[in-house]
Amino acid sequence: TRVALDRIAGRAALLERIRQIDAAAGGSVTQIRRTSSDRWLFLRREPQDNQFRLYWRQGADGADSLLLDPEALGKRDGKSLAIMDFAPSPDGRLVAYSLQAGGSEIGTLHVIEVESGREVLAPIDRVRYPSVSWLDDGSGLFYSRLREGYEKLPPAERFSDRTRHFRALSGGDDRRVFSPSLNAELKLPGYASGHVMQVPGRPLAAAVVTLGVERHRLLFVAELADALKGTARWRKVVDLDDKVADLAFSGDWLYLKSAADAPRFKLLRLPLADPRIDRAETVLPAGPEVIVSLEAARDAVYVTRRRGAALELLRLGGTERADAAVVPMPFEGSIAIVDAEPALDGVVLSLGGWTRVAKPYLLGKDGPPQRLALARDGAFDAPDDVEAREVLVRSHDGVLVPMSILSRKGLKLDGTNPAIVYGYGAYGNTEDPFFGPRLYAWLEQGGVFAVAHVRGGGVYGEQWRLAGFKATKPNTWKDAIAAAEWLIASGYTASSRIGVYGGSAGGILVGRAITERPDLFAAAV
Repeated sequence: TRVALDRIAGRAALLERIRQIDAAAGGSVTQIRRTSSDRWLFLRREPQDNQFRLYWRQGADGADSLLLDPEALGKRDGKSLAIMDFAPSPDGRLVAYSLQAGGSEIGTLHVIEVESGREVLAPIDRVRYPSVSWLDDGSGLFYSRLREGYEKLPPAERFSDRTRHFRALSGGDDRRVFSPSLNAELKLPGYASGHVMQVPGRPLAAAVVTLGVERHRLLFVAELADALKGTARWRKVVDLDDKVADLAFSGDWLYLKSAADAPRFKLLRLPLADPRIDRAETVLPAGPEVIVSLEAARDAVYVTRRRGAALELLRLGGTERADAAVVPMPFEGSIAIVDAEPALDGVVLSLGGWTRVAKPYLLGKDGPPQRLALARDGAFDAPDDVEAREVLVRSHDGVLVPMSILSRKGLKLDGTNPAIVYGYGAYGNTEDPFFGPRLYAWLEQGGVFAVAHVRGGGVYGEQWRLAGFKATKPNTWKDAIAAAEWLIASGYTASSRIGVYGGSAGGILVGRAITERPDLFAAAV
């Protein structure tokens, strides 16, 4: 492999440029979490780091304190360690974090004091993305754990019957509170996964159940006291037929993002006092825009909605539909809600675009979003010689497929430019506007990077996902083929200079595109 790679003309120079751009990056910040004590926790990785480190600071502008360095721990213990996830207690006094060893995605859960680093619980093994959820008062936590002896089971059964546990900090047993086998009366399949949490501010527990890669969820509720003992009598609130893809609790209400008779989704709400789906009222009706995400803070419910290639943020601060107001943004692009806390006003956002790296912002109860100084600016965060273009491509059956094209400004459409078509097209996932500095190494040399929003993805909602799913899956790779043909016909590139790229489920797109049209592509990943 090394010999083959080293023979590629120009590769060494391109790699050196990528290294220069990487070294000039501002670092990555992710998983920002706020607490009621104004203690902030977040993961950051500098350009020279292999792994993210966990930091905390008092206040958004406070000094950084390093809480956990997995690389240093790994060198000490002779292992390759990484942070899977973390969750601070509501008051910020404690933090639960999980470490994985050797890229296995299976590791240990730890709970420590933030200021002292002192462990308050013995490490808990057999965790795989434990998704910790704290009680409101911080006295205990729910988390997920694999079955004892999972490693001895056949590979297809090792991660089934995953169990949700509860552990009180004041002592007591590790208590099983939810799983397909523990709650056999619910008749859930073994691959179901239940995320149990306290409904904020209420003596209620909620079990949000995911069925493998099914995008719609089930919801059960029970008395919190019973859930903590593992004796809950769960009442079903949402079934698969309700097509609920997201939910949030806010005050006296449960908000639901539903695709029922709404392929681009609608927003419903139910009173928590009597949460019956037949009593749901519509807060945001179905429309031409796609409702993307939903989060609840103390002051409002926040919703992101896709309008064309860009996203917008809505704040629902009252009880009437008219109270849904669009929040002005500093620029058009992608909007992701990074952190919303039921005890705090406002939300932390990640704002980015096709020609600018995403950065964190704080949107308070009043005023515009304010940039957070959690990471340095990079030299290539927003190059001024790159532009983005949105086009519609006619696919094999006449359907118009959106495509986003990034290139250098003033690019000549003479058919000689190298081009990459990227696509995914599964699970309703979307490629919202993004930019990575490494991509600049390709664009500055005249390369074209095109993102094909193929069927199977979610750019037009549930209907678009189902149009590239199971029996309709061929539309996914045929849309990618149409995207490549459009780029060639429009003078961007030629079949001898175009590649197709996709990972994970995107490998289906790539694999079938190159076997159906081997003449069309010069390279594939």
